[in-house]
Amino acid sequence: MNRLINILFRYGLSALFILVVLSNIVGCKKDNLDLYQEVANEFSNYLSSNIGNATAMKLGDSAVNNRTLAPAGLPVLLESVASGDIQVQGKIDLSLLSIYDSLQHTKSPTFPVDAFRLANDGKITVESGLSESTDTLKVELNNATHLKHNEIYLIPIKLKILSGNSKLKSSYMFVKMKVLITPSLVRFGVFKFENGFQDNKPRGYYFLNGNQSITRINGKDNGNEKYMFSARINHPLDIESQAKIRVNTSDTLQTWFEKVKREKYIRIPESAIKILKPTVKFAIGETDSRDSFQVHIDFQQIKPSTQTQVAIIELENITDKSMVEPENDLGSMYAFITINIQDFQTENIAYPLQTVQGNKMDRSLWKAQAEVNDNNRDFPATNLFDGKISTIWKAAGYTPQDLTIDFGKTETLKGFVFTPSYLSSYDIYYNFAKVEAYSSNDGKTWKKEGVFIAGDVNYQSNADRPDRKNLKFINQVTAKYIKFTIIESSFGTPYISEIEGIN
Repeated sequence: MNRLINILFRYGLSALFILVVLSNIVGCKKDNLDLYQEVANEFSNYLSSNIGNATAMKLGDSAVNNRTLAPAGLPVLLESVASGDIQVQGKIDLSLLSIYDSLQHTKSPTFPVDAFRLANDGKITVESGLSESTDTLKVELNNATHLKHNEIYLIPIKLKILSGNSKLKSSYMFVKMKVLITPSLVRFGVFKFENGFQDNKPRGYYFLNGNQSITRINGKDNGNEKYMFSARINHPLDIESQAKIRVNTSDTLQTWFEKVKREKYIRIPESAIKILKPTVKFAIGETDSRDSFQVHIDFQQIKPSTQTQVAIIELENITDKSMVEPENDLGSMYAFITINIQDFQTENIAYPLQTVQGNKMDRSLWKAQAEVNDNNRDFPATNLFDGKISTIWKAAGYTPQDLTIDFGKTETLKGFVFTPSYLSSYDIYYNFAKVEAYSSNDGKTWKKEGVFIAGDVNYQSNADRPDRKNLKFINQVTAKYIKFTIIESSFGTPYISEIEGIN
């Protein structure tokens, strides 16, 4: 003691502080040893092989749809039969994990204190006359944000009596819960047809593909430049969520698409693609987006080509972790906008179509020449000049098809009037949508007058009210021969009932 006093006098309060700290450490070690021994003595009273089950959905960095399928839990035990109702409360105590692991020689996965909760705030009653609760103290999943998929978690619980005169058989309970975490995934999926988009499954792959044929006439495009398509998530969520798109510029993805479609494509310039609406929303409890993504394509930046051109749009969540994660399953996170542009100059032929004013030409000297085979032998080109709408000329096959007319003499023409076929209800689709017109004085040397954009035949027209198409020359044409090269027909093979010349 004298030695201790001498030390205190020599070193003062510093020595006193060290002694107090050492005393506390020894006290803490003793408390820990006492807790360890207490848990060890009561350890076997609350051990069960039953494992609870819970699930959750991952949304970005968070977990939603936290569901407890089978709660983990055990009944509360008393040392003896209760003389009155005993109310007990349990609380999750993470400090008990290390003691459990030491006793069992295991390494339990750690978890945040808010990951699990006790039902009914952990309160349970052991009824009078019983030594065991009729219900179990239930552990439920609360927030799986920081938990791992397919992991079994040990939840340590410390019990205490809130009211009543009795003693617990053990104050420590250990239960297990298995947690399965499924990612919330989004894919493109049209729930209403917009701009011709469809979900495609060639060779087993799933992706969204919208194809549009654009007709550029005299530098102006007739296509719809705005494309809309929706999205779908794999499971309804408890909260509102969103998905987002961006332009994909990967050559690797284009190569993959070409392999699947077995066709070569030209990439649409990125500068021609503008995302007008990059996100869609999923309402609580719904899997289909109520709104649509919107993408604008500037056709004027696209050069005509014999090859189909493609823009690739992909789902993404890299820049915003609150977005639903794309489903990267065989292409389902991609939308392919494929465009075919045909460029036509109508030149000396009026467009839009205008009525040709003038006199009908005498067709008595007209002669027509076109390919003949077994398909059209009964529908000769002479039917074009017989004045009957019920007789027609059928081309020998698919476009392009040539039809040459010899007027028998040199004529000055303002244009022509074409009458489509109405032999059957489907004949309007065997039309002459686009026709190149050439003039000649000798039948050998030809001058291109331009392209006649006749378009589709009105589906409400018929033989009594035919949808006649007027080809009007801007500048009158003087020629002995006219050649029509039909380059497009809806069903491939053109039919024409009558052709009349106007001068």
